[in-house]
Amino acid sequence: MNIAAYSKSYVRNLDFYFRPGLTWPLRASAFSPQPLPAGCIFSIRGYSAFVEQEQLLWTLSVFGSSIFDYLFKMIVGRTGHPEFLVGVLKVVPWPSVSPDERDQLAALAKRAWSLKRTLDTRTETSHAFVLPALLQVDGLSLRNRVEAWLARVAEVKAEQAALQADIDDRCFDLYKISVAERARIEQGFSGGGAEALSSSDDEAEDETEEDEVDLVPMAASLLSWALGVALGRFDVRLATGDRALPAEPEPFDRLPVCSPAMLTGEDGLPLDAPPEGYPLAFPEDGVLVDDVGHPQDLLHRVSGVFDAVFGEQASERLNEAQGVLGRRNEDLRAWFAKRFFGHHLKRYSRSGRKAPIYWQLGTPSASYSVWCYCHRLNDDTFFRLCELVQHKVEHEEGKLNTLRQEAGTDPPSMQRRVIDAQESFVSELRAFREEVERVAPLWKPDLDDGVIIHFAPLWRLVPNDKPWQRQCKKVWDALRRGDYDWAHLAMHLWPERVVPKCVKDRSLAITHGLETEFWLEDDDGKWQPRKVNSMRVGELVAERSSRAVKAALGALVSAPVQGGSTRRGRKRGGA
Repeated sequence: MNIAAYSKSYVRNLDFYFRPGLTWPLRASAFSPQPLPAGCIFSIRGYSAFVEQEQLLWTLSVFGSSIFDYLFKMIVGRTGHPEFLVGVLKVVPWPSVSPDERDQLAALAKRAWSLKRTLDTRTETSHAFVLPALLQVDGLSLRNRVEAWLARVAEVKAEQAALQADIDDRCFDLYKISVAERARIEQGFSGGGAEALSSSDDEAEDETEEDEVDLVPMAASLLSWALGVALGRFDVRLATGDRALPAEPEPFDRLPVCSPAMLTGEDGLPLDAPPEGYPLAFPEDGVLVDDVGHPQDLLHRVSGVFDAVFGEQASERLNEAQGVLGRRNEDLRAWFAKRFFGHHLKRYSRSGRKAPIYWQLGTPSASYSVWCYCHRLNDDTFFRLCELVQHKVEHEEGKLNTLRQEAGTDPPSMQRRVIDAQESFVSELRAFREEVERVAPLWKPDLDDGVIIHFAPLWRLVPNDKPWQRQCKKVWDALRRGDYDWAHLAMHLWPERVVPKCVKDRSLAITHGLETEFWLEDDDGKWQPRKVNSMRVGELVAERSSRAVKAALGALVSAPVQGGSTRRGRKRGGA
């Protein structure tokens, strides 16, 4: 969508867009500047400042000093979580800095940035992600690796504190603050503190992934990475040593399209198939199943990743992960089925935005699930899922018939319970198949819509996470009302509603490729609506309409919601 084309938009300072600069959160406990890489834009929630590029690093040091934080807060008149406004920044006193002092401050800022990035290389959602923490250090067991990682973190934080102290000393001198005055200042506030050069918004920190300070979150991160490798997202060769770690970028370089951890080609873009000589296979359709014995079984593929990384110790490492993650009598298969999606959703959520990339679709009890990597979904994915689920239904129906035949007309109670559990499982599978079949004719993925809109029609297929299901249902209802008619999905499902809106709203027309149909730029450079007759609008609606889609949409909207759950165990036969 073209923001400037929106009738209520007010875009300012376009000349500064995409320039490297310094940015900080609007509200935080301390002024927390950090590099704004080239190629970015700024907003009200993330103000920015710009100087010549060769001055950015030493300016970052001054901005990140305790004395600058103090002066900023004194002008604002508030020391606790003030708003760090651009207008106030402009009047904060600025010291005189010699060329030598600038070079020294720049070196300190770059080193502080590099140290913070070192810690970010273990964060899956970071542009700097390389490997999970447990694979960046050595150890005879996962617990040994935790100890090694925490020792590395302690070393990094100690050096960060020393760098911050050096910056503070230099900046207090630049501002000509006496020892006595400095003591009074430091008694009155906690200061910008170490890591101010690259810290994040305090308002958002509560929603970031939990700190990895023990084996439980680290093991979960390791398994998350392994699933990403199994789906073709991450490159296992970084862990095996068959691919060299990439060089560290400069602080103000453009952010990469993909993190260094990802499996990419020479163009830096994700690969759709394993490259020549790659040690593992992955599903080109981005689909795995929770199904013992199936060639695309999730746990089988994850175990294969552990084999490639840990060799003969793979089973031991998997068992160790299971021991810390699993609840009583819960194995890793149950952990993936019941609890991994919640962990993944939390990891891929921030500031109210939820954007999971591994989607679990399954029966209400999660007795059977398919896992989809959203970046590999295409128009045919759900027809492929229909085939997968149909084969599973047929297989389990065959098992049920065998159980009945073996039991005879009057089976003992234990055998009856087994048959009842299998009947319940087959019933769930049939209902799941029906839900997938309803969605398949409607499915037309476009990630530009955003993950939750992309996911919304699938809300009935969420097996475990009720809050996520409710949120997806809420978005689906809003889509049906017309609240998100800028989405490509809205045009696909309701062109009779969306196309006429494009006549009056240029931003919608741009989004849906109808700008030249409905809008014209006049001699003064202003866009005016064209005169369009209703017949032409009807033709455009007809071009984008499908009887099959309308029929499927009606069936989906009117279908009852499957509910309930079974107490069926996790031990199941092969596919």
